[in-house]
Amino acid sequence: MTAPTGPPSTRRALLGAAGATVLLAGCGGRDDDAGERTDTTGTDADVQVMDVLLGLEVAAGAAYAAAATRLAGRARETARLIAAHERAHADALRRAIRRIGLTPGAASGSSAEPPPLRDARSALAHLLDVEATSTAACLDALPKLSTPGLRATVAAILVDEARHEAVLRGLAGLPRLDSAPGGADPG
Repeated sequence: MTAPTGPPSTRRALLGAAGATVLLAGCGGRDDDAGERTDTTGTDADVQVMDVLLGLEVAAGAAYAAAATRLAGRARETARLIAAHERAHADALRRAIRRIGLTPGAASGSSAEPPPLRDARSALAHLLDVEATSTAACLDALPKLSTPGLRATVAAILVDEARHEAVLRGLAGLPRLDSAPGGADPG
């Protein structure tokens, strides 16, 4: 199956919005009365938020590994590639946490059993759910983080998660999303 195509202006609008998110994530506001914050200091709240994301990335890597057993051909190779991306995201989160002088928690991922993956269709549906959860968590985390470096790391992961979801939608034969999540018009 090939991914459905649509007007390029919609894709450009979506990519433009994602680029703006990355740019703005690194520019977050700060309270000048609170003193200067650098990327070398972080808060306990930062590490808690990052640890949640770390757990999701570890769980996502495991979900892709499990789903790959139900996929074949291009879909299996794509799942393996995205599993490697998810492991790289987890490593990037660990490095970002250490860079601000904190220690990452022992993220074990989700303890919930994945749903039964009977076939390729159920595997792709599960992976789409995984990506939707990761995307939502990254969006939720951005305003909660106190350092620009952490926001930039999470924003970069957010862009990757959106790309993963787009690729999975194509593999599943689903139509492209022509609007932002929640029905907002990106253009």
